[in-house]
Amino acid sequence: PGDYVMVQFSGSDAEAVGFITRPPVGGGNSQSGYQIDPLGNIEFPLLGRVKLAGLTISQAKESLTKSAGVFVKNPLVDVGFTTFRISIIGVGAGIKELPIQRNTLLEGLAMAGEIEQTGKLYDVRLFREYKGQRTIYRVDLRNKDILNNPEIFQLRHNDVIYVKTKPSTLFREDFRFFTSIFSFVISVVTLGVAITNNN
Repeated sequence: PGDYVMVQFSGSDAEAVGFITRPPVGGGNSQSGYQIDPLGNIEFPLLGRVKLAGLTISQAKESLTKSAGVFVKNPLVDVGFTTFRISIIGVGAGIKELPIQRNTLLEGLAMAGEIEQTGKLYDVRLFREYKGQRTIYRVDLRNKDILNNPEIFQLRHNDVIYVKTKPSTLFREDFRFFTSIFSFVISVVTLGVAITNNN
């Protein structure tokens, strides 16, 4: 729910296809996509409500093709996310939107910035909720085996990547903080001594 999907119909009956592809009910258009409502549906003037929440892209395509087949002979349906969204926490934190539907873990991490300088490349966590199941993968980017594991290497929409900060980076940040505090205290003391001496 809340995601936007692109849905395009084509077929031999242009008039019926035109009815199906009229602007989406509840906002949006064929360019920006159809928003999935809180109940997991999108709505078409001719097809009515179609439930897509919880389906993969291929399952959604199959469901819409079946629904459109009642009105259009040999319909062709194309379905995709209008954006591919992942979240990164830790180093490079933020919500990132990728322009294509198939994205790899390395492409997602590239959106986080220069993690090789400040992140633990040997202890990256991938959190995924898919078909009602929540899974946590621990990833060591130094291990080439992840390239051959599609469950980890291939990202899914709404994945969350946690990149831990290197201890040395935390030490440098703490050191800079305490150094600035120490400098401030010294300045205050020096000022106090100078004022006292002038009196």
